[in-house]
Parts: sequence; structure tokens; C-alpha cells
Amino acid sequence: MGASKIPVKDLYGMVDPKSAEKLAELGGLDAIAKKLDSNTERGLSADKVDENRAIYGINKLPDVKFRSFIMLVWDALHDRTLIMLIIAACISLAVGMSTEGPELGWKDGVAVLVAVVLVVCINSGNDYQKEKQFRALNEAKNDHPVSVVRDGRTQRISIYDIVVGDIVVLQTGDIIPADGVFVSGEGVEADESSATGESGNVKKNADREPIFLSGTQIAAGNAKMLAICVGEQSFYGQVMLALRTPDEDTPLQEKLSRLADAIGNFGIIAAVFIFVIQMIKYFAINGSDLDGDETGNNVVGFLVIAISIVVVAVPEGLPLAVTIALGYSSQHMMRDHNLVRHLEACETMGGATTICSDKTGTLTQNKMAVVQGMALDKTFEQDRKGQPSGAGRAEPWPVDKQGQSQSLSTDAIKMFLDALALNSTAYRSENNEGEITFVGSKTETALLEFAELYGCDFELRRSAVDIAKSFPFSSDMKRMSVVVKQSFLEGNEQLTFHTKGAAEVVLKMCDRYITPEGKIETMSDDKRQEYEKLLANLNEQALRAICIAARGVDSADKDITLDDKPNLVCMAIAGIQDPLRPEVRDAVRRCQEAGVVVRMVTGDALAIAKSIGKDCGLFDETKDHVCLEGPKFREMTPAQIQEILPKLRILARSSPTDKFKLVSALQERREVVAVTGDGVNDGPALKKADVGFSMGLTGTDAAKEASAIVLMDDNFASIVNAIKWGRGIFDNIRKFLQFQLTVNFVAIIIVFVSIMADPEGRVDSAAVKPVQLLWINIIMDSFAALALATELPTVELLKFKPYDRNEPLFTRFVQRRMCFQIVMQSITLLTILFAGARWFDSMKEPGNTEKTQFSRQHYTIVFNTFVFSSLFNQLNCRKLRGELNVFAGLTRHVVFVVVWIISVIIQILIVEFGGDFVEVSRLEPHQWGGCIVAAAFVFVWSTIFNLLPKSITTGDWPWWTSVLDAVARCLPCLKSCHNPDKHDEQNYVSDDQDSQGQDTEPVQAHDLDAPAAAATGHQGSNDAALKSQSEAAPSSTNGGRRGSEHDQLLSSSTQAAASSGAHAMHPAALRLLSPDGRSSSLSHVEVDIKPDASPQLRRALTLQSERMSLDAEARARHRWQQAVQDMLSVATVDEVDVSLLYIFPSRACLHALP
Repeated sequence: MGASKIPVKDLYGMVDPKSAEKLAELGGLDAIAKKLDSNTERGLSADKVDENRAIYGINKLPDVKFRSFIMLVWDALHDRTLIMLIIAACISLAVGMSTEGPELGWKDGVAVLVAVVLVVCINSGNDYQKEKQFRALNEAKNDHPVSVVRDGRTQRISIYDIVVGDIVVLQTGDIIPADGVFVSGEGVEADESSATGESGNVKKNADREPIFLSGTQIAAGNAKMLAICVGEQSFYGQVMLALRTPDEDTPLQEKLSRLADAIGNFGIIAAVFIFVIQMIKYFAINGSDLDGDETGNNVVGFLVIAISIVVVAVPEGLPLAVTIALGYSSQHMMRDHNLVRHLEACETMGGATTICSDKTGTLTQNKMAVVQGMALDKTFEQDRKGQPSGAGRAEPWPVDKQGQSQSLSTDAIKMFLDALALNSTAYRSENNEGEITFVGSKTETALLEFAELYGCDFELRRSAVDIAKSFPFSSDMKRMSVVVKQSFLEGNEQLTFHTKGAAEVVLKMCDRYITPEGKIETMSDDKRQEYEKLLANLNEQALRAICIAARGVDSADKDITLDDKPNLVCMAIAGIQDPLRPEVRDAVRRCQEAGVVVRMVTGDALAIAKSIGKDCGLFDETKDHVCLEGPKFREMTPAQIQEILPKLRILARSSPTDKFKLVSALQERREVVAVTGDGVNDGPALKKADVGFSMGLTGTDAAKEASAIVLMDDNFASIVNAIKWGRGIFDNIRKFLQFQLTVNFVAIIIVFVSIMADPEGRVDSAAVKPVQLLWINIIMDSFAALALATELPTVELLKFKPYDRNEPLFTRFVQRRMCFQIVMQSITLLTILFAGARWFDSMKEPGNTEKTQFSRQHYTIVFNTFVFSSLFNQLNCRKLRGELNVFAGLTRHVVFVVVWIISVIIQILIVEFGGDFVEVSRLEPHQWGGCIVAAAFVFVWSTIFNLLPKSITTGDWPWWTSVLDAVARCLPCLKSCHNPDKHDEQNYVSDDQDSQGQDTEPVQAHDLDAPAAAATGHQGSNDAALKSQSEAAPSSTNGGRRGSEHDQLLSSSTQAAASSGAHAMHPAALRLLSPDGRSSSLSHVEVDIKPDASPQLRRALTLQSERMSLDAEARARHRWQQAVQDMLSVATVDEVDVSLLYIFPSRACLHALP
């Protein structure tokens, strides 16, 4: 390090703690800049950038130390099941070599060990690839452009390229990218609560608060700072290094991990059961004739089979599948312009029911240009280049390229163009491709480009006129202002106050205007009406109207727009055109077809918002859609908002607070809400939403930080792609789960039956050998996870309704088809095992000395048929909704095809060349043909099931519910696979119903699995039975205490209903019955609405019933108790009968009695 350079520890000494005194000790700002070879005006020179980077480091934290492949292998070897298998294999190796000799005794043990090595290597390889994917994803999501001054020019560079000595340009909403020292700025405030824990913004200046902390946010104003600490040497870098923790699992990963544990436990129980039965049968049959060596081999063999079953049953591929699906989807979503910051957002978007979208840049192109308006009292209409528009309504603005005009005052033109140039934060910068582009608000860019058409060099004007005070743009006030050291036209004041903003806001502050001659005249009523008529015309044409006004002032300390009478002088109203994106109409239509309601939330005027809404298809007055303005929305009560929400499509003139309120109201309706935002104040709404989308091109750092996904192209169509990917992830997990459980159960069934059927009870009679089971495990877990979890989503997914928050992993259709496949595959394989030896010409030869029930070749045929059945069923599992053509779209899924072909090739090699090592024999061509034909029957079974009537595939099976209830009691974790509340997802969304969201009568909550144990609307015959059950309940076990609980609940419910104004609800109208007196969790709600009930009541009851269903998993009594109270508060007994059915583990009924 050169002698002139400042040591890193001295630079960091100014930061932690923040110290203006330390800054002074080092000589102050100019001295520090000089020692860093920088300049507060011109920044670093290009030749000093690399030198400072070499000395002070890069603005990037060290990469997280990802585990190497060897470490992943070592971690995989710590799996308890694999350890047991290795121990069993070693025992088998020792016993085998001692009893059969070194020449033959090594085969079984070594074969299992080799299979273990393969399992470990493949799983570790998958984990290694996954970590590489997420490393690349983290790299992308943290990178974004920032503005710095180098060689006297403002440039846009990557945040990673900032070096110590750079002059960094900061704007409202920016996250400060490095530690720095205040250079210049006006009204600068920083939110340092994330660093210091102190609420309230800190005002930054050159004297008392000159230090900027990296990782904090610019809350107000614009500034320049000198970067003094970057990367791991910065304040933010030190904190982040200390807080580094592994990424948490997403909700879907957690759900699948619990399911994997439950299935693994079932596999362990099955393995222990099979082992015990094998041992009992073996010793019972052989009795005193047991041979010591043979007994040892058999016992070890029984143990190896049991452990192998555990290996197959434990679905370690399940969490792997969701990890692969999320990583693969995140990478592909990046290509679709969706940068995923939080992985759970991928899952959540599959269930999005509504999108609250901004207008500017999202629905429109954000290519703004001034095309119409009135400037200096001259109406104009032109194209973006200042040429006639061709509409013929008005001429272009009568000013030439030198800013001269025959009809307008030169001084007035100069003052107007200065207003555009000075009251703006937009600027030109060179991008990474070497192009000079505007950086900043597109609205400001359009106004600057308009000024340039008439000879205004805004950069020259900014350098010529001093800024006395800036008042940055506020989305709440919808304007921005600046005070400059310049006299205003005829005034005697030394300063001019310029402001610009939403025309309907700023125009009200104006009581004067400038004439073409440059005179300031009082605005008469007629003139005001002329301006308002112009404003209305601009709004009708969907043009953004900006009013530019000014006034002479004596002091720069005050924002005069906050006065009751600002007395501004109107200089111009500019109509800015922002064309609709050409792909938006189709994207909105696809959202509506997918059951997703699109709402526009914009700060633009009502007429503009309506025009754009109609143009893109989200607003249709014939369907009673509603368009509201923010001020009116703010005044509405929660009940009024809930009533209007189903029809609300546009919220115009809205503030970020309105957006937050809208999101909260939608979530109260159990909607899954996606929201777009770009400003600082959008942060709360982005965080509140289920999925927040920030704008990658125009969004502030604060918005990006609050969002879950960054739209790299700011395009609404990219949100539709995110919905498609979210649904695809969920579907891919279902495909894998269906495939894996089918293989699991079939393997356990055929191994168990084959061993039990052997008269001698020997281990060699297992239909599938341990090493073969491990190969099946590789196919089932690692290969299948890779093949099924990486299928690209199709547009067909957008024809289905959104997934619910508590969507079951299995639909009813998939459950039953999987069970059908398990039964039919097991029957096929067992038929081949016990009756197929003659068909396949694999009879045991008379002189065969093998101690097995059948020949090795016959066992090979069963194994081969099983594997190909599984591989063919992998094709079946690609389709979840009964599609007959399981090969559709296969050519698009290259990963699946490659993995499937590799599996087939390996299986052929195993059968033909595995020999004693894998305990197989070569097959003849006709035997191969027989295996393929028998395995192909899985297609037949699938087709037969798909053609069955819906009453069988998705209809009501009361006995089926009882079975699932019993299973759920034994394995509570399996409840995540079964949700009887939800109808089968095969129902398509119609264009004119769900696509428009509540445009028709809501569908009442219903249940297809649960028995109709408590039919509604027929109270008479049930009341006596209910009463008798109620009286009998206390006599059950612990009945007194349970009865007391029910009495308390009954009392509190009726009191709450009465106090909340439940219409004519009588205290005797409630009966809560629990036949067995046990605590129950709510899982079903059934609402029977009388024909004469009002539409509002129908909507309210449907909402409440959905809420109660969704709270099914919560066993806390007060949650469904509150839901009951809410239900009763919206209806009279004469209008509705309410029936609730509880399962898991008991049933109870709640009736509204006459």
C-alpha cells in the first residue's frame, strides 16, 4: 500500500461508530478524497479504479463456502439407513466368505456395498448440481446497477464494481451500496433503523451527520457520497458475514419432508414386520433341522432385505425433487424475466387468485413522450419527435430547434424550458453496452426529451443555475419541487419556486397563468374551465397529464405547495403518452382464463385508468366492474370494501397506503395476492402481499428489497409466466410423489408375498433381491426426481383454477389412480411369479440345486418386468388429470427423455451382464418381449381408469373416507395428502365465470369424500337424534369435563352472536354435539342457502364457509369458534341452515335450529 493511501482500519473507524470527529482527524472530505486519488466533483479517473480495487477490495462479500462433492459424499454416508445397510453388507460378506469360501461368499455383500456407493454418488451429484444452481441464482439476485461519477461523467455500473474513492449518486429509495461520506445533497434523510435499531430518519449533512452506512436506505432527497468502505470491509459486509446462515426450507419442502418422514416410518414398520414374519416362519418350518451356517446366511439375508425395503421406502428423493424443481424453475424463470429472490414465491404463485398491478411500465411500455397539451397558453399536438401527429386537431408547439418563436415570448420559453431542466432528477449515463441512455423516471425523461426538441441543453442549464433547495417527488403529494437562484419573469424576487406533478393536483394550486406574450395574468373562471376541459380530454385519451407551474419567492426554506393558497403560475399542462404493451391483452386474458382476477392500482386519473383498463381487457362495464378513486376508497368501511371487492377492478389516484389497504382486504377474503410496485412507499404492500413483484428497470432498491420476485423487464406478461411456473412446480411434485409411492408399495407387496409363499421360508425366495431393490431405489429417487421434477410448464396449466393455500398433495383422482395401479401391478407381477414360469419358459431344471422356489432366470423376469413397469408408469405419471395420451409433450421434456433412456440402457446392461453380482440371469429374446409386454400393461390399467365414469374416479365414496380417517389416525402426517374439502381440480375455469372473479353466484363450499351425515334443510327428523346424542355425550369417557367445555363454547358462541347483532338469532338456535366428547378439528363446512337469500348474503356465507374449511388443520377451538360466530352474524335462521361436519378423529354437528 502506497504511503499516501489511508489504511482500511482508519476508514472503517469513521463508520463504526459513525464519527464526524474521526473524519476531521483525517483532514476532512477533500483531504480524504485526495488521498484516495479521487475528486469530489469528477470522481475517480479510469486509471485509478483498478488500483483502488487492488488495495481496498471489491464491493462483494466472499462467496459462501459450498460443500465440495467429497464433503457431500461424506454427509450422505451419515444416513442411518445406509449405515445399517453397510453394516449388514459387511456381516453378509463375513458370513458368506466363512461359509461359502472366498471364491463365492463375497458376492452378496460386495454387491450391496457397490449399490450403496452408487446411491451415495448419485445423490451427492444431484446435491452438488443443486448447490451450483443456487450459487448462480444468489449471484444474479444481489447484482443491480448503481450510478457513480467517474472522469466527470455519471455512469451506471454494477454494484460489485464500486471501489473506494467512487462518488456514488444516491436517490430516494436507494439502498446505500457502500459506506460513504456526504459530498452534496438537499433534504437528504436516511432510514438507519435496520443498522441502529432506532426509529425515525436521520438527516444527513456535511457537518453533524456526514457518514452513510451501507445497507441502509435513502428515505428522502438526493445526494452524492464518497465511498470509503466496500465489500466485507463495510458496515453491511461485517454484519452479513456474522449473520450468514443456511437457507431455510420453503413451506413445500417442509411439507414434503414431513410426508417423507411419515412414509419412511411406514417403510420401517413394514420392514420390521417382514423381518419378524420371515424369522418366525423360517424357524417354525425348519425346527431342529437347522444348519448353523445356512441359518446365519438366512438371518443376515433377512436383515439385508428388511434394510433394503427401508432404503426403498424412505423417499429421500421427495425433498430432492422439490429442491430440483425449485432450482430448475428459478433458472428458467430468469429466462422469462423473473428474478426469484425468495424460493417460496415460486410455489405461492401457483395459487395466486388476484394480481394488483401497476399501470405505468407494467401494463404499458413505459416509453413516454409528450404528444399533446398546452404550453404558455398555446395548445399543441405532435409526435414524439415534434412533428405533426396527423390527427389534425392541433399543430405542433410553435417553437424551433433553437428555442425561438414568432408567437411566443422568448423569456417565457426560456423560463418554461428551465422548469423542465432544473426540476428533474433524471440524467444521461453510459450503460454497459456503451450506449448513452436516460436514467430516472420515465415521466421526467419524456419532459427532458421534449425540452431538447427546442434547443434546451438541460445539463448545461443545470451547471449554469444554482439549486437552493429541492423537495423530492412524493407519491403521497404527487408532485416534486425545486427552488433555484433565478428571478421569475416579471417578479422582483431573487428565487424561483418550480413545481410539477399530477395536473389535477397542481392546477388547483394555480391562480395565474402565462400568456403567449410572457405576461402573467389572473386565471379567470373561463380560463380555468379551458384548462380543465383540456385535462379531461387528455384523460379520455389515456394520456398522463402533468402540470408545470412556478412562482417567485424570497426564501428557499419552505415548500409553498403546502400553503392554503400557493398562488402558483401555470406554465403548461403536458399530455404524456405511454402506449399499452402489445402482449398485455393476451396476458390479461390468460390470467382470467386461469381464474386469476387482474386489478389495476395506479396513481393516474380515473378516466386514464378506465381507458387503459378497457383497452387491456381487465375492466368491463357490462359486467358491473367497479372503478374507484383512492380518496373514496380510503373513506369506506371494512364492510363496504368487502362488499365491493368482487367487482373492483381499478383503483385510480391511489396512494401506496391504498394499495396496502387493498392487499389486506383481499387477504381477509383468503385470496392469494400478487402485487407489483416500484417505489419506496410500495414496500409495505410488497411485503404484505403473498408474492411481491418489484420492477427491475424502474424500481427502487427499497422496492426490490421488499419483493419476492423482480420483474427484469417490468412486463405484466412475465407475471403470467410466474403463475405458470408456480403451478408447474406443484404439478411436478405431485407427479413424482405418485410415481414414488406406487413403486414403494408394489415393491413391499411382492417381496412380502413371495417370501411368505415359499414353503421353506428361505431368504433366496424373495422376488426382488436386496441389490436389485437398491437399483430400483436409484430409479425411483434420484433418476425420477430429475426426470419428473424438471418438466416445463405448459399453457394448459392456465386453464385450471388456482391452487388453494392448503391444497392437498394428492387430488382424489390421483389417489384412486395410484391405488388402482398398485393393485394391478402387484397382481400382474405376482401372477408372473407364481404362474408365469411356463409362459416364459423359465421353469426350474430338474437338476437345478438352487435353494429357491423358482429359477434365477424366473426371478430375473419378475425383476425385469417390475423395473420396466415402473419406467412405463413414469410416463403415466406425467399426466395428472386423466389425459389419455401420456406421450404428449414428451419431445419438449429433454431431461425426462434422456434420464428415461439412460435408465432403460442400465437395466438392459444389468440383466445381460450383471450375473451373480446382481443375482440375475440372461434372458432370451422371447423372454425380453414377454417382460416388455407384461410391463406395458401399466398403460392399459391407466387408460381403463381414465375412461371410468367420474362417479368412480372422483365421486363420493363414503367407505373411502372411513379408510382415510383410519389411516390418518395411525399416521397423522399423511393428512397432508388428503383433504376432503377440495373438489377435484379437473374442472376447467370458464371464461365468463371464475375468470372474472365473482361475476356469477359463488360456488358453495362442498365435500366429495365425507358422508352426508348431517344433511341440511331437514331439521325435523334430525333434532331428536341430535338431542339424544347431546344428552349421551357427557356419559362417555371424561364426559363431565368435555360436556362443560361444550357448554362454555355454546354459551360464548350464542352470546357473541347476539352481541354482534346476529339477526333474530335465538340462544336456543345453537346445538354443539360431539358424540364421543373428544376434541375435533374442523375439516368440512356445508352451507345450504335458501332460494330467496340475497346475493350479498350468498357471498358473505361462501366467504365464511371457505374460511372455516381453510382453518381445518387448526385444532385450537377458538379459531373455528370464531368462524362459527362470523357465520352466524351474517344470516337469519329463515335464510340459511348451517351444517358443519368434523372428521379427524370424531364427528360433531352444529345446526341453526328454527
